[in-house]
Amino acid sequence: MRARKAVRMIDARCGKQRRIRWVAAGAWLAIALAAFAQAQAATVDAKVTADNGYSFGFGPASGPLSLTGNVENCLAGDIFNCSGGPESYTVSAPASCSNQWMFFATYADNTTTQGWIGQFLYSATNKTLLTGDPAWQVCATGTDKTPNCAGGPVNNPTLQEVDAAVVECNKGTSGSSYSKGWTGTTQITSQTGVLAVGEDNTSAAGDFGLVCSTGPTAISSSAKWMWYNPDNRPDPFVAPPPPGEFLLFRIPMCSNPVVPTDCTVSKVGRGKMMVPSLGIVPFSVTGTATTRIAATGNPNLFATTMLSTSEFGTVSGLGDVTISLDPRFTSTGTVPSSSYPTLHQHSVHAQIVCRALGSRTLVSDDAIALEAPIDNGPPTATYVKTGNPVAFYALGDASKTTVATLTEFTVDVQPSIGDAAVPTLSQWGVVVLVLLMFGVSFVLLKRKRLVM
Repeated sequence: MRARKAVRMIDARCGKQRRIRWVAAGAWLAIALAAFAQAQAATVDAKVTADNGYSFGFGPASGPLSLTGNVENCLAGDIFNCSGGPESYTVSAPASCSNQWMFFATYADNTTTQGWIGQFLYSATNKTLLTGDPAWQVCATGTDKTPNCAGGPVNNPTLQEVDAAVVECNKGTSGSSYSKGWTGTTQITSQTGVLAVGEDNTSAAGDFGLVCSTGPTAISSSAKWMWYNPDNRPDPFVAPPPPGEFLLFRIPMCSNPVVPTDCTVSKVGRGKMMVPSLGIVPFSVTGTATTRIAATGNPNLFATTMLSTSEFGTVSGLGDVTISLDPRFTSTGTVPSSSYPTLHQHSVHAQIVCRALGSRTLVSDDAIALEAPIDNGPPTATYVKTGNPVAFYALGDASKTTVATLTEFTVDVQPSIGDAAVPTLSQWGVVVLVLLMFGVSFVLLKRKRLVM
């Protein structure tokens, strides 16, 4: 009897210990799941209207993961009135704003006016993104959309169409978008058109009536109408619509300041030179460059650059070509904004050595002007030569007789290995953390059970 009682007491203690261990494991799991749930909890409260159709979504630079809205406003009341006018949404949003964008797809009919206006309160940063913010960019996709105001299903682009258009916009000048990539309010020589920022929501004296300013669908008086100006027209907000609708707009989900960054980038360049004895001759070069990117008012200096054709072999008519910095000058760049995305402009003083031109060192008194819109530093971008052709003469030639003239030059740039951005903890990282914590708890429980 005493033996049986002792066994029952041991079993009771063991059962109690097992329950305690399972409760501890459950607590670990609950904490992890709570952290995961918190990571999923970010939202955006949106108040938005458009003349005429729109949808929006969030995602990485490659495009939105889903779309909200799918609205077509066909009557003035649908756009401006507090009742039946601006739409109000509370939608799930990325838990972290790092490397996340908001995309807005919109299109108009072919009459009267066109534009959109709105505000977006993002819970992860507790900041409101307003239309008219200088961080917005636009891309004219080259695909025409017109609202179906005669009745029937709306004509909004699908998620697949939007994501495919984002891919082409991200290609810049090499893509099929009408605007040749994303553009802000500053005209870029290699692109078509600019972002148009119009009147704010303070009165009905301009192109648009006053949008609802009171109640649950009110839009801030500081928000501004936006659209696309393809050809420097005086008022892009009135008909006819620009080519390339539908339009895509994007803005980073959180501020991405331009901080001084020393970076090494890989480059692939393509260009054309006019050589009197050979005519127009194309060439290709590859190599690396070291540069510094800093915000407005700070120098953007090139430390080194070396591009050559040695990996490509002989190039039509020129033989091997080597391009490096001319040490007689300082090569600099400018960034007009304190945050990304921004326009990066270079003034590069180069010296060129061509085997076909006697392997002489060719120099110029003029800089090669290059520019590209960039989203971060180190950048991944296509820089395009702007301005006039650049004449090169042989170093030491007092008469500075032109030997070759650089007429075209485009450089594809990407971070060198080891200089790319370090990825941040994502929602997948939280999932892995949950599984890891659960796995550790399970192993510890099993180990204790075997010991006992």
